[in-house]
Amino acid sequence: SVSISGRSLSLSVSSSVRSASLSSASPLPQLSGQLIIGGFSGAKPAPAPPLSGSVSRSRRSLPSSVAAAVGNDTTAFRGVLSSVRLNGDTPLLLGPVPAGLIDSLPTAVSADNSTEVTTGARTESVCVAFTPCQNGGNCSDVFYNSYSCNCTAGWRGRNCSDRDLCHPSAGSCPNGTQCVNLDGSGGFECRAAATFGSNLQSPPSSSQLILSASSLNESLATVTGWARTRQSDCQLLSVSSGGRQLTVGCSSGQLQAGLDNQTALVAVGIATGLPFTFSVNCSAGSPLSLQVSVNSSDSVSVSSKSALATDLLLDSAAKVTLGGVKFKGCLDNVRLNGRLAPLANRSLLPSGAVGFEWASESVSAPMIGCHGDQVCQTTVNERAENVCQNSGRCTDLWNKFECSCTDGFYGDTCSAKLGATASVSTAVIIAVSVVGLVIIISVVAVLLFKYVQNRRKESGTYGPSKAESRSNAHAQAQPPVRPPPEERLI
Repeated sequence: SVSISGRSLSLSVSSSVRSASLSSASPLPQLSGQLIIGGFSGAKPAPAPPLSGSVSRSRRSLPSSVAAAVGNDTTAFRGVLSSVRLNGDTPLLLGPVPAGLIDSLPTAVSADNSTEVTTGARTESVCVAFTPCQNGGNCSDVFYNSYSCNCTAGWRGRNCSDRDLCHPSAGSCPNGTQCVNLDGSGGFECRAAATFGSNLQSPPSSSQLILSASSLNESLATVTGWARTRQSDCQLLSVSSGGRQLTVGCSSGQLQAGLDNQTALVAVGIATGLPFTFSVNCSAGSPLSLQVSVNSSDSVSVSSKSALATDLLLDSAAKVTLGGVKFKGCLDNVRLNGRLAPLANRSLLPSGAVGFEWASESVSAPMIGCHGDQVCQTTVNERAENVCQNSGRCTDLWNKFECSCTDGFYGDTCSAKLGATASVSTAVIIAVSVVGLVIIISVVAVLLFKYVQNRRKESGTYGPSKAESRSNAHAQAQPPVRPPPEERLI
C-alpha cells in the first residue's frame, strides 16, 4: 500500500505492521498524468523468457522527471498483480476488458493501453526456455517462474555447475567426519567434534593436538569454537607465535582468555558438563574480548582494560595447541579467522586442498566425536561392575554419575546401610547415657558427704573415746544439784 499525504510518502508491505516512510524537503507536487503499472519505455526486458506468441513491448517515452529518477539498468516488472485500487475505492482494470463490463463498473478505471498483460496468474516454463540445469541435471519448473535442478552424481549448486567434493564416490573425508563443500572457494572441510582424555579407548585418547599453519601468513583476529567440560581449571587451546601466546581456558570454573598480560574473564560457570560456545577477538588496537554462550542461551561478553598493541601473526612458525595437558572434555568447530582447525587425525585428511592449511605435529589425535567417560561401571578383578552398589541404579550425567539407591541404603554409591547405622547410633546413645548417669550420681554423693561433714563441724558435737565409754559403762548418773530458789518479797 502506497499513500501520499502532504510531504509524506509511506509504504506498507504485506499485512504486518511494518512500514517505511519518506519525507521530502519540499511539498510533493500534485500528481497528474499517466499511471504506469509494470514496464515502461527505456526499461530492460524482465529477466525471464518471453511468453509464447506475445507481442513486443511498446516504447512510450517517460516524463523527464521520471526518467531522471529511474536508472538505466531498471528492469521491467514481470509477475502477478491483483486487487489494485486507486484512492482506496477505485479499482483498476489492468487487462483487456469488454466494453459491456466497463459500462457495468462506473467507478472502475481501465487501462488506455496494455501490452503483454494476461488475465489470471500464469507461470512460465523456465526449464524449456532457459535449460538452466547443466552437466546432465534434471530441471523441474516451480511456481512462480522458477525452477529446481536435480544434479547428477558429483555435481551440485543451483544450476549443477559446481563440483560436489563431498560425494561419497570422492572419498574426501575419513569416517566419523562430516564433509562440507565450501561455496565460492572450490574446497571442502571435514568437520568433527573430538574428545580429549577419554577413557573409552585404551590407552586414553590424547589430551591435546598440536597444529601448525603451514601455508598461512596473516594476522590472527578471531578465534571461535564449541566446547564441553567439567574441569574447573583447564586449557582449551593456545596460539603461540613470535614469543607471544594467546590462551583460552577455564579458571575456577569460568572461561578466561589472555594475551600480552591482558585478560578477559567471563563470570559464567562452564564446568558443568553443558555445551558452550566461545569467541575471542584479539585484533591490534582493540581490547582483548571474550564472548561465551552456555547451552545456546544468551551470550555474555567482557573485554580487557587495555587495547592490544600488535597483532598475533598466524604463519608457518605459529603453533596451535588444541586442548592441553590433562584436558578432559570436547572441542568442535574451532576456527581461527574463520578457518577450521581439523580435529581428526591429520594423516587421514587430504593435503593441498582448499580448507586444509594445517599440518599436524602431534603423534596421537583425540577421539572423534564428543563422548563422556564410562562412569557407571568400574572394573573389579577384571570384571565390569555397577558403580552403584546394592542394586542401586546409576544415571550417566556426562563425566559424572548419580546413584538412585534401593530402600535401606544411601550414600554416593549406595554403600551405606540405614539399619546398621541406626543400631550403632542407638548403642552409642545408650552408652553415653549410662556413663553420664554414673557421673551425676558420683558427683551428688561427694557433695552430700562434704555437706554432712561441714554441718558437724559447725554444731560442735562431742564424741567420747572408746576408753571413756568402757570405764563409765556401769556408772549411774547423779541428779544435778540445783541452787535454792530465790526468795522474793511480795
